[in-house]
Amino acid sequence: MARTQHPVVLLHGVFGYGRTRPLWNRWFDYWPHEKLAALDAHYIALDLGVFSSDHDRACEAFYQLYGGRVDYGDAHAREFGHDRYGATFDTPLFPQWSAERPVHLLGHSLGATTALALYQLLTIDFFGVGSDHRWVYSIISIAGPLSGTTLPHYFGFYDTEPSYAPLTRVLTVGVCLWLRLQTQFPALRHVLDYRMPQWGRSPAISLRQIFSARNAMLTSRDMSLFENQPAHRLARNAQLQHMDKLHLISIASGSRSSTPTTALALLVPVCAMATASAVALACGERTLAVRLSASTAAMWLWLRKRIVLPLVQWRMRRHTHDLPELFEGFNRAEWEANDGAINVCSMQLPRVVAKDDECSDGDGAGESDDDAASTASTASSSESVTNRAEPLALSRTLDERACGRPRQRGVWYTCQVPHSDHKLGTNFDRHATPAVLKQVLTLLADEFEDRITR
Repeated sequence: MARTQHPVVLLHGVFGYGRTRPLWNRWFDYWPHEKLAALDAHYIALDLGVFSSDHDRACEAFYQLYGGRVDYGDAHAREFGHDRYGATFDTPLFPQWSAERPVHLLGHSLGATTALALYQLLTIDFFGVGSDHRWVYSIISIAGPLSGTTLPHYFGFYDTEPSYAPLTRVLTVGVCLWLRLQTQFPALRHVLDYRMPQWGRSPAISLRQIFSARNAMLTSRDMSLFENQPAHRLARNAQLQHMDKLHLISIASGSRSSTPTTALALLVPVCAMATASAVALACGERTLAVRLSASTAAMWLWLRKRIVLPLVQWRMRRHTHDLPELFEGFNRAEWEANDGAINVCSMQLPRVVAKDDECSDGDGAGESDDDAASTASTASSSESVTNRAEPLALSRTLDERACGRPRQRGVWYTCQVPHSDHKLGTNFDRHATPAVLKQVLTLLADEFEDRITR
């Protein structure tokens, strides 16, 4: 496989990480580094804020690559109530970044929308280094919420007003409390680092604010769960500029429409073991309680991959059916299919609000498994998003590529990987991810970049 001339920058999603892993670097890799090394991939993995907005994460990505102290912008910091400056990166990962040395941006999950945000900031030279659209060669989205996700609504987040739903409160309290603890005790960052220093001195992490329904972080709307609600995402998509200058690829994961009976069945012994542990502790049998707790934890770690995402897929599908109209033309049936975090129709391309806007059903109906594809022109905010059939066979040979029609810039080439879920593109998916990454890197090197030398 040919090595890409330009580095591929890997942008993780929520709760993700790059090179620095949780639990003193003993947790599992987020990205399949061993597979990428075997492919001789030219890549850079970044560590971004786990819940931060796309703007904040894009700023962090820039300074990690280019070097310097993260500057979120004075106007942005004032608007959302957090510090203007973040971490300092004295050793840049790609200091030669320029129009002559561009990068490919590959984002998994919310990393895809972070890639869009970073590109938009570069085109307006937000960082004051003379950047423009030439600094990015392509954007690749893997299971990214390019048109938003209904998962925030499942947790009770809505645009209209702060939510008081139990799941929302638990999530907010958990995030703010841990952020406060790791600010006061930096050693805790080795356990799990949120990488959100801009909120370190915010009133949002004061004890009074942490347990308040009017939490400053919750009401600021400068968090990924707010930014990637469908209505907000579609509005942002209408403002995208210079997308006609890029090579664009989106890879969608699959979705299951059936009730996850296997996951529900596996959940029974886990709950039973946890209940038995609690009963033993209540009866004073501490030794037995410890053993049962350890067994419960081991069972959960072994079965969690077969339980969590199937159950969330099922709940998201049912919850989406009961949602109000999130935007003009919102079709609940089209948005039900999801991979456990992102709606499948949203992974295809950045859409804009339109009454006749339609999403795929997520099952590849009417398309082959390998060639399910759709494209969209997103050259400027004044253009409407269009959708047309355009097969993207990632596994084509070089001879077939030479005979085929050249890939167009500003066109989203989308393929779907069936029988996959939101782990697609990460180290947690050992089946489809290696082949997908190999094919994407080959496409970038042999078809997109190869035109530079022709």
